[in-house]
Amino acid sequence: QEITHSYRRSEVLSPEIWALRDRGGSTITPQLRQLYSGEDLGFGYSGAGKRVIIPEHEYRGVVVAGVQPGKGSVILDDVEGGFPQRWLWLPARDSQMPRERPPEPAVRKWQMPDGLTDRAERQVMQAMNVCARARDEIDAASVRNNERSDDDDSEDLSAHAMYTQLKVAAGLALLDERDSVGEDDWDLAATVMKKSDSVRDMVTARLTQKAHKDNVARGTAEGIRREVADTTEHDRAIKRIARLVLKKMPARPEWISASKLRPRIAARDRDDLPEVLDYLVENSHIEAEKKTYQGQSGTHYRRAAR
Repeated sequence: QEITHSYRRSEVLSPEIWALRDRGGSTITPQLRQLYSGEDLGFGYSGAGKRVIIPEHEYRGVVVAGVQPGKGSVILDDVEGGFPQRWLWLPARDSQMPRERPPEPAVRKWQMPDGLTDRAERQVMQAMNVCARARDEIDAASVRNNERSDDDDSEDLSAHAMYTQLKVAAGLALLDERDSVGEDDWDLAATVMKKSDSVRDMVTARLTQKAHKDNVARGTAEGIRREVADTTEHDRAIKRIARLVLKKMPARPEWISASKLRPRIAARDRDDLPEVLDYLVENSHIEAEKKTYQGQSGTHYRRAAR
């Protein structure tokens, strides 16, 4: 059976297949980009058993992917490669979904338009005619893109918008069993593209919001980590100074004031002396008592009884 006349239904793209996109040297996104344009598909393996090449325009392919907005980066992260520009973005939820299940629709019988079928020479490819207005708008968009500065990335996500709109218009015409794209098809396709842009913008905004939340969460976690580290380091310093203060205190039962203790410890540790003395009192290493000497009241300290 010749490839020209064979139509195969592909398997659903599983998460494992999409995971291949993130591998170094991945080939799935280039192949999908080539499928979008009807280019050759396949790989030039050396072994004949593995080498399967599908010639350009000798196949028809559609890829449908369900993507949660928060996971849309699997497509949107490849703007430079032109991957997200080749997708038609549509919502999965129906804003007009009825509460009651409607009757099942009648089965619609569809036939290929006669103008696209050459019954005598089935291998001859038939081209669809496209209305003049659609051709003019596509040409004008190509001119604008050509004149755009290399530094202007404002339209990167719309690089293939006209091509996709033409595909949608052609699909609408084929659904109506017509072999040419008319102005009505082109206008309806433009409406579909507006919806696609809004859905894509929603996914982009969701990813931006998610990235911001992730950054905040990472910053908060880092702040907590630093705070814990700083607290631990401070506790170690207090315990170190406390050991030194105990060594500098006179033997029991002699009392000593903080002002006399202060010169006995290193200058770098003196600012922490009040906290160190509180720590020693709380842990019953020393005793504290308010005393008045020569009209001046203050706290005096001595070693605790053992």
